[in-house]
Amino acid sequence: MSPEEHAKVSELFSRAVRVSPGKREDFVRRESGEDSEIFRQVMSLLRYHRDETILENDESRVESIQVTPRDATSPLLVDRRVGEENGELRRQRLTLIASLLTVISAASVVRLLLIGYDQWNIGIRILATVVSAMLAVWLHRQRKIRETGLRIAELAVIGNIGVLAIVVYVLGIRTFAKIPEATTVVALNHWLYIAWTMIIFVYGVFMPNSWKRAARILIPMSIIPLVVDGLLRMYDPTVKAILGTNELGSQFLSPIAAAGVAICAAQSIYGARVAAMRARQLSQYQTSRLIGRGAMGEVYEAEHLLMKRACAIKLIHPDRSEDNKAVRRFEREVRATARLTHPHTIEVYDYGETTDGIFYYVMELLPGMNLRELVKTAGPLPPERAIHFLIEVCEALTEAHGAGLIHRDIKPPNIFASERGGIYDFTKLLDFGVARNVQLDLNASLSSLMVAGTPSFMSPEQAAMPQEVDVRSDLYSVGAVGYYLLSGRAPFAGRSPMEVMLAVVHEPVKRLSQLRPDVPDDLEQVVMRCLAKEPRNRFATAKDLLEALHACQCAGKWKREHALEWWRQHRAVPPKVMHADQETMVNDDTDA
Repeated sequence: MSPEEHAKVSELFSRAVRVSPGKREDFVRRESGEDSEIFRQVMSLLRYHRDETILENDESRVESIQVTPRDATSPLLVDRRVGEENGELRRQRLTLIASLLTVISAASVVRLLLIGYDQWNIGIRILATVVSAMLAVWLHRQRKIRETGLRIAELAVIGNIGVLAIVVYVLGIRTFAKIPEATTVVALNHWLYIAWTMIIFVYGVFMPNSWKRAARILIPMSIIPLVVDGLLRMYDPTVKAILGTNELGSQFLSPIAAAGVAICAAQSIYGARVAAMRARQLSQYQTSRLIGRGAMGEVYEAEHLLMKRACAIKLIHPDRSEDNKAVRRFEREVRATARLTHPHTIEVYDYGETTDGIFYYVMELLPGMNLRELVKTAGPLPPERAIHFLIEVCEALTEAHGAGLIHRDIKPPNIFASERGGIYDFTKLLDFGVARNVQLDLNASLSSLMVAGTPSFMSPEQAAMPQEVDVRSDLYSVGAVGYYLLSGRAPFAGRSPMEVMLAVVHEPVKRLSQLRPDVPDDLEQVVMRCLAKEPRNRFATAKDLLEALHACQCAGKWKREHALEWWRQHRAVPPKVMHADQETMVNDDTDA
């Protein structure tokens, strides 16, 4: 494809994705005219457009991974699940508060109308009644409200009560100060502080919050009566004369005390809910820290309580548990990985579903770092170290391909340099979440007709025609990883996944010797053969690639003592960081 045709495909694709899916084919056919190749290329990209498949955008991946300090205590999704339950409880209680305020305000309006009270006072109460009624109805109907919406609703409900109390107080004080009725003015002043203390106390105990959030809300609330009282005294000399300057703030301690009690109560209640949630979550495992987070799920470091074995737990997000496709993809990853027993493949220990409907599986916890992190730390690797990792990846793939599994997402973040049994740089191949069984009928396969993987490391056929992917696609990805390890960059780059995929399909890859002259010729030939555009020009099997790698002169020269010395220089003891799983969306900066 010429540069002009490449540009036309890119431009037409960018326009076509903005057209509704049902009209895209006609649009592309009309715009491409008689050029059938342009039409075919654009339709191929549209068919597997990332918004309609599981294709992940490299540029979004770096923002998704989050690593917490070692002393983090959030087990599994306890904090999130408590937050979800607290959100529903907050909605229910806000509905109840708004409903009660509606009834109380309406009753007070009727009473004041009967005794002929002033119109301003009645009007304020009517407004508060209407607002409370509207909030109660809205909260009752909205079964699922986002956290931001709940906080706004909470502010509206509680603020409505507070504003009503302040307005009633100000109107009452100014009315009785004009008479003057000193006893009533003093009584109203006491009423303000008592009412505000009750609002603070009820909010703190009644609404589910952590102590930090309760403190952020209640401490400022406790100051409001003093501010209102002080401003009223400054504005109205009569009120100041009746109450006396020496009494200013004499009752201020009651809202402060109520805030302190309410904050402590909030913490006790929240802690009890967290403890209860932990008791329901994966009772045989004790989690210690979050390792990775992404669109599909999260990975936590944990320990089996009976066997005292360190492990990692991967689980699917609760909000994805109702997504059948996501669940089936999650189960496929577990079963695919569990079938494999090679020591260079991640080992799966357990799989299940919690009583709350959270799918999870348990795997070995790997100390070390993935190959992306390794290159970021050490730069391009020596040829003898790079080929060491490639050989061990091919050994794992030989078993996987023999079992009928194509990985389809081989990339540096999915290959881990670990330590097992005192052996450093022990390779582990991770994440068979987008693996496909080559023995399945393509029409029935969940993932065979989807673009899956990472554009910078996927084969040309994987980018353009996923239905034609076979084991040689994984061998292309192994070559791309080797290219990355030796040069410090992926074979192709682009400003967007679509640009990278077009480059993978059409552009020639720059030879390794042009980027790094000291790469041995035999190793370069093996890597470049893996990166051939046509599958027939690559190695036929992982075993053939493994034999070619073993035949290179630098093979076998990276010894255990070399790996141990490197780890000693960079990290005395490799930290226990589990791999960033497929859903953590780790970005390879060299792709851009």
